[in-house]
Amino acid sequence: MLSVRCVVLMGGLLLSTGVAHAQSTCPQQARADTLEAEGLTLREAHRDAEALQRFEGSWALCHGPRAMVRRGLAEWALGRWLDAEEHIVDGLSHRDDAWVTGNQETITRSVLPVVRRNLGSIELSGAEGRGEVWIGNRRVSDWPMTGPARVLAGENVVMVRAAGFEPWRRVVMVPAGGLARESVDLVAMAVAVAVVTEPTPAPRPVVPPTPHREPALVPATTSGGGGVLRALAWTSSALALAAGGTALATGLVRGGAVSDFEDASCESPADVATQQRCQGFADRRDTMGTVAVVSGVAAGVFAVGAVVAWVSVAGERTPTRSAGGVGCAPTLGGVGVGCIGRF
Repeated sequence: MLSVRCVVLMGGLLLSTGVAHAQSTCPQQARADTLEAEGLTLREAHRDAEALQRFEGSWALCHGPRAMVRRGLAEWALGRWLDAEEHIVDGLSHRDDAWVTGNQETITRSVLPVVRRNLGSIELSGAEGRGEVWIGNRRVSDWPMTGPARVLAGENVVMVRAAGFEPWRRVVMVPAGGLARESVDLVAMAVAVAVVTEPTPAPRPVVPPTPHREPALVPATTSGGGGVLRALAWTSSALALAAGGTALATGLVRGGAVSDFEDASCESPADVATQQRCQGFADRRDTMGTVAVVSGVAAGVFAVGAVVAWVSVAGERTPTRSAGGVGCAPTLGGVGVGCIGRF
């Protein structure tokens, strides 16, 4: 591969700079040409990562096809196969550029076959739901897919996310230069939410006044349903606290997963091992997010049930006064009778 690289870069590209200015110009063309010249010098010194930055800067200024192709060649040297194929093919599609047409055959024959030996394609079939397809930590397509997606050859962690369905995951082996096909059967997501109902309290018995005595305040009696209401109130309160604590804890765990995902540079994983580690972070983030939402909803429902139950218990304990009456008893000394009435 090193000999091919030398032939292409030194014999084909570096010697073709004489036709570089045949491409269309833009207000920043002089600066773009300077960046490309710096990039070529860095490529000769095998400082490919720095050269890539120069070619990206040149393309950002004028969007020239020559800069796009050289950007892809630097990515090829760095082993960034997916980006290299995309940018080389894109740049070579501009047939109106003299530099591109002068080097197209050499690049197509010597570089693209090397790039494509490290790539393959994945095609997923299925009709349930609408969502996204992820390969490792890269979103590659909407779901359902309308065509194959280009991926690195070898093992790839594939995931389908669709609203209302459990995430579908699988490790797929993609042959070099080939196509891997998988059928996807999504499973609907079921979320159960508990509903607390208020029991109907039993009627309160009426206590008649005691004859020949001053009527007294009679405390309200607690019906058989009072104990049930109290137990329900305590249970609902405990469940609300537990669900709220679960929501808080899972939210913190999800935040840690998000931090791990960002710290591991998961936006552009360099190999399969990094993809799988990043996938673990993404799975933990998604699972903890779902648990936090469900726990929060359950906490709210149980809290409402607890409030209703405690209000009912408080109503059961409100005292009532007995009906009016008259009480009589002998007076002090045994002479006469005294009566007291309450209405």
